[in-house]
Amino acid sequence: MTTPTLTITPAWDAPAGSVEIRTACRHGAYRVGFALDRQVTERVAACTAVMHHHVMLDCACMWQLWPTYRTAAAPADLDAVRSEVNKAWAQLQGVTAVQR
Repeated sequence: MTTPTLTITPAWDAPAGSVEIRTACRHGAYRVGFALDRQVTERVAACTAVMHHHVMLDCACMWQLWPTYRTAAAPADLDAVRSEVNKAWAQLQGVTAVQR
């Protein structure tokens, strides 16, 4: 698979109005569920799924999908998102280690 994909399907095992968004590329795939409402629209869910894939796999493939699914409120730089998440995660792990 050379081109990343994003598919949106109704979630069959969740409340009505829920969707599953699957992102896939040659590095891997994720399926994330969202309950849609006034604030979490299908587009917000798709944008979040693309960011999730990019962060979790440290994957540059999602840059191809970003212009299509990015919301106006989302950061333009996916790498900056990944960097911030990694920093927050490192801080959380440090706090957890101190608490042990």
